[in-house]
Amino acid sequence: MQNNYNKHIISLKAAILSAAFFVFQTMAFGQMTLSLGNIVSCNNNEVNISLQVSEFNEVNAITLKIQIDTLFCNYKGLTNPNSKLAGGNLIANTSYTDSFALINISWQSMSPITISNDKLFDIVLNYKEGSSSLSFTGGCEIASGLTPVENINYLNGSINKQPQSLFIAEGETAIFSVNYDNESTYLWQFNSGERWIDLSNSPTYSGVFSHELVISNTTLDLSNNTYRCIVNHIECEIISSPATLKVSPMSINEHNNQPGILNVFPNPNHGILHCEVNSPLEHIDISIVDMLGNKLWVRNYKDLPANYSETINTGFLKQGVYILQLISDEIVQSTVKVIIK
Repeated sequence: MQNNYNKHIISLKAAILSAAFFVFQTMAFGQMTLSLGNIVSCNNNEVNISLQVSEFNEVNAITLKIQIDTLFCNYKGLTNPNSKLAGGNLIANTSYTDSFALINISWQSMSPITISNDKLFDIVLNYKEGSSSLSFTGGCEIASGLTPVENINYLNGSINKQPQSLFIAEGETAIFSVNYDNESTYLWQFNSGERWIDLSNSPTYSGVFSHELVISNTTLDLSNNTYRCIVNHIECEIISSPATLKVSPMSINEHNNQPGILNVFPNPNHGILHCEVNSPLEHIDISIVDMLGNKLWVRNYKDLPANYSETINTGFLKQGVYILQLISDEIVQSTVKVIIK
């Protein structure tokens, strides 16, 4: 009986040590992030899209699946691999469905690698024209030993990203953006229905000569204006597609908005969004709404306990800004802006 008691104590201590080690790992290392580059390019050009990693700790195996649209670009290969990958086998190939190509990348090594914040490699593409995205898809996995790493933040990339139309409340701030490049110059224009007019910096508009236009304290008379950016990049001029600003007289944060009732992470996001409701509520709708007011995802509940957690797969959403809305008994309890990259 004494032996059984001792075994129980030893097992209990082992469990405590294991839990303590897990907590230590979580505190010692931040969230692992893989981020594809966002670049500016002239048409019919070979480009390198970097894959940056951070908190890339004790990694033994990598499986990545990245989708591109072959109407806008073609995959050519990988280049400039991080020197720490030299101890393993880096393999890349492509598969095709309709106009889309899936770039399949794998690497494995018996010796784990750690990269705190650096480039993993460059993806070489033959870029044709238009706005093209590079998107992580399902099936991506990073393993440490034999264990897949959880809660990885995958951030998509793009070539010549276009500004997105916005639907906001009066008095809020609107932000339109295109990709940044230190060899490019920028000029934002607006059109109220007749012609395109160059903007200048003012109390309303800032960042007119940068990749990001900020419109502060929006008023109703700005509603339905369209905006575009003229990008002068080395040997070509790139004109973005127009984006429309719609301004609503009703604040999306009015009614009974309660700060802290809804927590959302990671944000910016693309992949898995974690949503926590910190107070008990009844007759609940949780929804994702685009900036034109369209509901793209909704889930209904009869009631929710405090500290309820919901996981939302945001892989179906395009790059842009969305509203995650929590409604109880037809009253808006909380809203959170979510950025999909």
